[in-house]
Amino acid sequence: MYDLLDVSAAWNVGDPIKMTVKRDEKAKTLSGNITQPTTKSTGITVKDLPKNSKEVQLRNAWLKG
Repeated sequence: MYDLLDVSAAWNVGDPIKMTVKRDEKAKTLSGNITQPTTKSTGITVKDLPKNSKEVQLRNAWLKG
């Protein structure tokens, strides 16, 4: 994680990035371009969503790692 944070300090808006993550023992390559954040937040917002919502499914998949 620290390696990613160190490298990200040199990224500029528009730079292409590519990284490989491991999900369910399978490698998956993610790619995109660096952008400016579009929102500012000063805390965490907790949403009370139905268990079958896409947001909850994504959150659970992300936390599962």
